[in-house]
Amino acid sequence: MGVGIGFIGTGFVSLMHQQAIQQVENASLVGVYDRNREVLQQKAAEWGVQAFSSVEELVSSPDINVIYVLSPVEYHFEHAKQAITASKHVFIEKPVGLSVEENQTLARLAQEAGVHCVPAHNYVYNPSIWRIRRMIDRGDMGEIVAGWIQYCIYHSDDIFARYPGVIPQIMTHHLYTLLYLLGRPTRVMAMATETRENKVGKEDQAFVTLEMPNGAMISLFAGIRTNDLTSQPGPFMVKILGTEGGGSHSWREGVNTKQVGTHPETWIPYDESYELETDHLVNKVLLGHQKPLSTIEDAVDAQILLDAIKQSVESGRSIEIKWNK
Repeated sequence: MGVGIGFIGTGFVSLMHQQAIQQVENASLVGVYDRNREVLQQKAAEWGVQAFSSVEELVSSPDINVIYVLSPVEYHFEHAKQAITASKHVFIEKPVGLSVEENQTLARLAQEAGVHCVPAHNYVYNPSIWRIRRMIDRGDMGEIVAGWIQYCIYHSDDIFARYPGVIPQIMTHHLYTLLYLLGRPTRVMAMATETRENKVGKEDQAFVTLEMPNGAMISLFAGIRTNDLTSQPGPFMVKILGTEGGGSHSWREGVNTKQVGTHPETWIPYDESYELETDHLVNKVLLGHQKPLSTIEDAVDAQILLDAIKQSVESGRSIEIKWNK
Protein backbone atom coordinates (compact mmCIF):
# COMPACT_ATOMS: atom_id res chain seq x y z
CA MET A 1 0.00 0.00 0.00
CA GLY A 2 1.41 3.38 -1.00
CA VAL A 3 1.86 6.51 1.07
CA GLY A 4 -0.10 9.59 -0.02
CA ILE A 5 1.66 12.93 0.47
CA GLY A 6 0.33 16.47 0.67
CA PHE A 7 2.35 19.70 0.48
CA ILE A 8 1.71 22.86 2.47
CA GLY A 9 3.69 25.38 0.45
CA THR A 10 4.91 25.22 -3.15
CA GLY A 11 8.09 27.33 -3.01
CA PHE A 12 11.52 26.33 -4.35
CA VAL A 13 12.16 23.51 -1.89
CA SER A 14 8.87 21.86 -2.91
CA LEU A 15 10.34 21.31 -6.38
CA MET A 16 13.13 19.21 -4.90
CA HIS A 17 10.67 17.16 -2.84
CA GLN A 18 8.27 16.69 -5.75
CA GLN A 19 11.08 15.38 -7.98
CA ALA A 20 12.25 13.06 -5.21
CA ILE A 21 8.77 11.62 -4.62
CA GLN A 22 8.53 10.71 -8.30
CA GLN A 23 11.60 8.47 -7.90
CA VAL A 24 10.52 6.69 -4.71
CA GLU A 25 8.57 3.45 -4.68
CA ASN A 26 5.34 3.51 -2.65
CA ALA A 27 5.27 7.32 -2.54
CA SER A 28 2.83 9.57 -4.39
CA LEU A 29 2.07 13.28 -4.23
CA VAL A 30 -1.71 13.58 -3.86
CA GLY A 31 -2.33 17.30 -3.41
CA VAL A 32 -0.94 20.70 -2.50
CA TYR A 33 -1.97 23.91 -0.76
CA ASP A 34 -0.44 27.36 -1.13
CA ARG A 35 -1.85 30.68 0.04
CA ASN A 36 -0.97 32.16 -3.37
CA ARG A 37 -3.93 30.94 -5.42
CA GLU A 38 -2.30 31.52 -8.78
CA VAL A 39 0.82 29.58 -7.84
CA LEU A 40 -1.35 26.87 -6.27
CA GLN A 41 -3.31 26.26 -9.46
CA GLN A 42 -0.17 26.38 -11.57
CA LYS A 43 1.71 23.79 -9.48
CA ALA A 44 -1.30 21.50 -9.11
CA ALA A 45 -1.78 21.47 -12.88
CA GLU A 46 1.93 21.04 -13.57
CA TRP A 47 2.23 18.10 -11.18
CA GLY A 48 -1.17 16.56 -11.95
CA VAL A 49 -2.39 16.66 -8.34
CA GLN A 50 -5.33 18.15 -6.45
CA ALA A 51 -5.30 21.82 -5.41
CA PHE A 52 -6.70 22.16 -1.90
CA SER A 53 -8.34 25.44 -0.94
CA SER A 54 -7.18 25.43 2.69
CA VAL A 55 -4.82 23.74 5.12
CA GLU A 56 -7.85 22.29 6.89
CA GLU A 57 -9.09 20.67 3.69
CA LEU A 58 -5.64 19.25 2.92
CA VAL A 59 -5.03 17.68 6.33
CA SER A 60 -8.56 16.24 6.36
CA SER A 61 -8.12 14.33 3.10
CA PRO A 62 -8.40 10.54 3.62
CA ASP A 63 -6.05 10.03 0.66
CA ILE A 64 -3.14 11.76 2.40
CA ASN A 65 -1.02 9.99 5.03
CA VAL A 66 1.78 12.48 5.56
CA ILE A 67 1.89 16.28 5.37
CA TYR A 68 5.03 17.99 4.10
CA VAL A 69 5.25 21.37 5.88
CA LEU A 70 7.12 23.48 3.32
CA SER A 71 5.70 26.86 4.27
CA PRO A 72 7.80 29.77 5.64
CA VAL A 73 9.28 29.00 9.05
CA GLU A 74 6.96 31.38 10.90
CA TYR A 75 4.05 29.09 9.90
CA HIS A 76 5.75 25.74 10.59
CA PHE A 77 4.50 25.31 14.14
CA GLU A 78 0.83 26.05 13.39
CA HIS A 79 0.75 23.99 10.19
CA ALA A 80 2.43 21.01 11.88
CA LYS A 81 0.00 21.22 14.81
CA GLN A 82 -2.95 21.18 12.40
CA ALA A 83 -1.60 18.09 10.66
CA ILE A 84 -0.84 16.25 13.90
CA THR A 85 -4.30 17.09 15.26
CA ALA A 86 -5.72 15.49 12.11
CA SER A 87 -3.68 12.33 12.90
CA LYS A 88 -1.35 12.84 9.94
CA HIS A 89 2.34 12.13 9.96
CA VAL A 90 4.40 15.29 9.51
CA PHE A 91 7.57 15.94 7.53
CA ILE A 92 8.75 19.48 8.27
CA GLU A 93 11.40 21.60 6.61
CA LYS A 94 14.23 23.08 8.63
CA PRO A 95 14.47 25.02 10.80
CA VAL A 96 11.50 23.19 12.32
CA GLY A 97 10.23 25.92 14.65
CA LEU A 98 11.18 29.35 15.90
CA SER A 99 12.12 28.18 19.40
CA VAL A 100 13.12 25.20 21.51
CA GLU A 101 9.67 25.29 23.08
CA GLU A 102 7.90 25.00 19.71
CA ASN A 103 10.00 21.98 18.74
CA GLN A 104 9.47 20.33 22.11
CA THR A 105 5.73 20.88 21.83
CA LEU A 106 5.62 19.27 18.39
CA ALA A 107 7.58 16.30 19.71
CA ARG A 108 5.12 15.89 22.58
CA LEU A 109 2.01 16.31 20.40
CA ALA A 110 3.27 13.78 17.86
CA GLN A 111 4.00 11.23 20.58
CA GLU A 112 0.56 11.72 22.12
CA ALA A 113 -1.12 11.38 18.70
CA GLY A 114 0.91 8.30 17.77
CA VAL A 115 2.27 9.89 14.58
CA HIS A 116 5.74 10.74 13.31
CA CYS A 117 7.03 14.31 13.16
CA VAL A 118 10.22 14.12 11.09
CA PRO A 119 12.52 17.08 10.39
CA ALA A 120 13.78 17.55 6.83
CA HIS A 121 17.42 17.12 7.77
CA ASN A 122 18.41 16.02 4.29
CA TYR A 123 22.20 16.47 4.56
CA VAL A 124 22.53 13.28 6.64
CA TYR A 125 20.78 11.19 3.99
CA ASN A 126 23.98 10.55 2.05
CA PRO A 127 26.02 7.36 1.67
CA SER A 128 29.30 9.16 2.42
CA ILE A 129 27.87 10.54 5.66
CA TRP A 130 26.60 7.05 6.53
CA ARG A 131 30.10 5.68 5.94
CA ILE A 132 31.64 8.24 8.27
CA ARG A 133 29.04 7.36 10.93
CA ARG A 134 29.76 3.62 10.54
CA MET A 135 33.50 4.25 10.86
CA ILE A 136 32.94 6.25 14.04
CA ASP A 137 30.55 3.66 15.51
CA ARG A 138 32.90 0.76 14.74
CA GLY A 139 35.93 2.55 16.15
CA ASP A 140 37.68 2.58 12.78
CA MET A 141 38.88 6.15 13.40
CA GLY A 142 40.05 5.53 16.96
CA GLU A 143 39.31 8.41 19.29
CA ILE A 144 37.81 11.43 17.51
CA VAL A 145 39.99 14.51 17.92
CA ALA A 146 38.87 17.06 15.31
CA GLY A 147 36.28 17.82 12.65
CA TRP A 148 35.21 20.41 10.09
CA ILE A 149 31.85 21.11 8.50
CA GLN A 150 31.89 23.91 5.92
CA TYR A 151 29.40 25.56 3.57
CA CYS A 152 30.61 28.22 1.14
CA ILE A 153 28.22 29.16 -1.69
CA TYR A 154 27.61 32.65 -3.08
CA HIS A 155 24.05 33.97 -2.73
CA SER A 156 22.92 37.17 -4.42
CA ASP A 157 21.77 40.21 -2.46
CA ASP A 158 18.17 39.46 -3.49
CA ILE A 159 18.32 35.93 -2.10
CA PHE A 160 20.19 37.05 1.02
CA ALA A 161 17.48 39.63 1.71
CA ARG A 162 14.96 36.79 2.13
CA TYR A 163 17.13 34.95 4.68
CA PRO A 164 17.08 35.56 8.44
CA GLY A 165 20.89 35.22 8.39
CA VAL A 166 23.25 32.30 7.83
CA ILE A 167 23.10 31.06 11.43
CA PRO A 168 19.43 29.94 11.36
CA GLN A 169 19.27 29.45 7.58
CA ILE A 170 22.49 27.50 6.92
CA MET A 171 24.15 26.60 10.23
CA THR A 172 21.15 24.45 11.16
CA HIS A 173 22.41 21.92 8.58
CA HIS A 174 25.84 21.83 10.22
CA LEU A 175 24.34 21.25 13.66
CA TYR A 176 22.06 18.34 12.85
CA THR A 177 24.89 16.76 10.81
CA LEU A 178 27.19 17.12 13.82
CA LEU A 179 24.54 15.61 16.11
CA TYR A 180 24.09 12.66 13.73
CA LEU A 181 27.80 11.95 13.51
CA LEU A 182 29.19 12.81 16.93
CA GLY A 183 26.38 13.65 19.33
CA ARG A 184 26.05 16.60 21.67
CA PRO A 185 28.86 19.11 22.24
CA THR A 186 29.54 20.65 25.65
CA ARG A 187 30.73 24.16 24.75
CA VAL A 188 30.35 26.60 21.87
CA MET A 189 32.22 29.74 20.78
CA ALA A 190 30.95 31.72 17.77
CA MET A 191 31.59 34.82 15.68
CA ALA A 192 29.49 36.23 12.83
CA THR A 193 29.82 39.20 10.48
CA GLU A 194 28.05 40.89 7.59
CA THR A 195 30.48 41.61 4.76
CA ARG A 196 28.17 43.19 2.17
CA GLU A 197 28.54 46.85 1.30
CA ASN A 198 24.81 47.52 1.65
CA LYS A 199 24.26 46.40 5.24
CA VAL A 200 20.87 44.93 6.15
CA GLY A 201 21.66 43.88 9.70
CA LYS A 202 22.08 40.12 9.17
CA GLU A 203 25.19 37.94 9.22
CA ASP A 204 26.34 36.47 5.89
CA GLN A 205 29.13 34.39 7.40
CA ALA A 206 29.69 32.69 10.73
CA PHE A 207 32.43 30.64 12.39
CA VAL A 208 31.61 28.29 15.26
CA THR A 209 33.96 26.18 17.38
CA LEU A 210 32.46 23.35 19.41
CA GLU A 211 34.03 21.25 22.14
CA MET A 212 32.91 17.63 22.41
CA PRO A 213 32.73 15.69 25.71
CA ASN A 214 36.11 14.01 25.05
CA GLY A 215 37.80 17.34 24.24
CA ALA A 216 37.62 16.99 20.44
CA MET A 217 37.30 20.34 18.66
CA ILE A 218 34.85 20.78 15.75
CA SER A 219 34.96 23.81 13.44
CA LEU A 220 31.86 24.97 11.55
CA PHE A 221 31.74 27.63 8.83
CA ALA A 222 28.76 28.96 6.90
CA GLY A 223 29.25 31.68 4.31
CA ILE A 224 27.17 32.95 1.38
CA ARG A 225 29.29 35.93 0.28
CA THR A 226 31.51 34.04 -2.18
CA ASN A 227 32.14 30.70 -3.85
CA ASP A 228 35.15 28.51 -3.11
CA LEU A 229 37.10 28.47 -6.39
CA THR A 230 40.31 26.94 -5.06
CA SER A 231 41.93 23.72 -6.28
CA GLN A 232 39.81 21.72 -3.83
CA PRO A 233 36.50 23.59 -3.84
CA GLY A 234 34.05 22.74 -1.09
CA PRO A 235 30.54 24.09 -1.52
CA PHE A 236 29.71 21.75 1.35
CA MET A 237 32.17 19.40 3.00
CA VAL A 238 32.55 17.30 6.13
CA LYS A 239 35.82 15.95 7.52
CA ILE A 240 36.21 13.99 10.76
CA LEU A 241 39.62 12.91 12.06
CA GLY A 242 40.51 10.42 14.76
CA THR A 243 43.68 8.95 16.21
CA GLU A 244 43.53 5.97 13.85
CA GLY A 245 41.83 7.30 10.72
CA GLY A 246 39.32 9.72 9.29
CA GLY A 247 36.50 10.24 6.84
CA SER A 248 35.36 13.01 4.52
CA HIS A 249 32.45 13.98 2.29
CA SER A 250 31.97 16.66 -0.34
CA TRP A 251 29.10 17.60 -2.60
CA ARG A 252 31.60 17.65 -5.46
CA GLU A 253 31.83 13.86 -5.35
CA GLY A 254 29.34 14.13 -8.24
CA VAL A 255 28.66 17.26 -10.26
CA ASN A 256 27.26 18.55 -13.54
CA THR A 257 26.88 22.01 -15.08
CA LYS A 258 23.11 22.43 -14.72
CA GLN A 259 22.27 25.40 -12.49
CA VAL A 260 19.68 24.62 -9.78
CA GLY A 261 18.05 27.31 -7.66
CA THR A 262 20.68 29.18 -5.64
CA HIS A 263 23.43 26.78 -6.74
CA PRO A 264 25.68 27.58 -9.74
CA GLU A 265 25.85 23.90 -10.74
CA THR A 266 24.24 20.61 -9.76
CA TRP A 267 25.91 18.73 -6.92
CA ILE A 268 24.60 15.19 -7.20
CA PRO A 269 24.96 14.28 -3.48
CA TYR A 270 22.76 17.27 -2.61
CA ASP A 271 20.07 16.35 -5.13
CA GLU A 272 20.18 12.68 -4.15
CA SER A 273 19.70 13.52 -0.48
CA TYR A 274 16.07 14.46 -1.14
CA GLU A 275 15.36 11.13 -2.81
CA LEU A 276 17.18 9.12 -0.14
CA GLU A 277 15.41 11.10 2.58
CA THR A 278 11.98 10.47 1.05
CA ASP A 279 12.73 6.78 0.51
CA HIS A 280 13.77 6.40 4.15
CA LEU A 281 10.68 8.27 5.38
CA VAL A 282 8.23 6.27 3.26
CA ASN A 283 9.73 2.79 3.10
CA LYS A 284 11.80 2.59 6.29
CA VAL A 285 9.86 4.77 8.76
CA LEU A 286 6.19 4.79 7.72
CA LEU A 287 6.06 1.34 6.12
CA GLY A 288 9.06 -0.34 7.78
CA HIS A 289 8.66 0.99 11.34
CA GLN A 290 12.28 2.13 11.63
CA LYS A 291 13.46 5.42 13.17
CA PRO A 292 14.31 8.47 11.07
CA LEU A 293 18.05 9.11 10.80
CA SER A 294 17.42 12.53 12.32
CA THR A 295 14.50 12.95 14.69
CA ILE A 296 12.34 15.74 16.07
CA GLU A 297 14.41 15.40 19.25
CA ASP A 298 17.50 16.19 17.15
CA ALA A 299 15.67 19.29 15.92
CA VAL A 300 15.19 20.31 19.57
CA ASP A 301 18.92 19.84 20.20
CA ALA A 302 19.83 21.76 17.03
CA GLN A 303 17.70 24.70 18.20
CA ILE A 304 19.37 24.63 21.63
CA LEU A 305 22.73 24.89 19.86
CA LEU A 306 21.46 27.68 17.58
CA ASP A 307 20.40 29.65 20.63
CA ALA A 308 23.81 29.09 22.24
CA ILE A 309 25.56 30.25 19.05
CA LYS A 310 23.51 33.44 18.97
CA GLN A 311 24.26 34.02 22.66
CA SER A 312 27.98 33.55 22.02
CA VAL A 313 27.96 35.95 19.07
CA GLU A 314 26.14 38.62 21.10
CA SER A 315 28.23 38.23 24.25
CA GLY A 316 31.63 37.43 22.77
CA ARG A 317 31.94 34.55 25.25
CA SER A 318 32.02 30.78 25.03
CA ILE A 319 28.78 29.18 26.15
CA GLU A 320 28.58 25.96 28.14
CA ILE A 321 25.80 23.62 27.02
CA LYS A 322 24.02 21.81 29.83
CA TRP A 323 21.92 19.01 28.42
CA ASN A 324 19.03 17.34 30.15
CA LYS A 325 19.70 13.63 30.59
